[in-house]
Amino acid sequence: MRAQLAAQREEREAAAAAAAAAERALDAERRTLAAARAEAAASAEAADAERAAKFTADAEARELQRILDAANVSLAQERCARAVAPAWGAPA
Repeated sequence: MRAQLAAQREEREAAAAAAAAAERALDAERRTLAAARAEAAASAEAADAERAAKFTADAEARELQRILDAANVSLAQERCARAVAPAWGAPA
């Protein structure tokens, strides 16, 4: 009888230990899943920030190109005006 009670107690302790181990494993899986979700969110945020930075850089590049184009047109007009100006002052 004592052997049977001891065996039952060992079975209960083993079952409790297995349940505790399973709970620890599930908890570890939950933490891993939470970390993966946090990493995915951070990655998405970084991608959004990269897209925003690219948009800003592209807009700045277009504005700089517009300024450069305007400066080139102005220089071309000035060169043309200087080339024609001496001819206006020349005797006929």
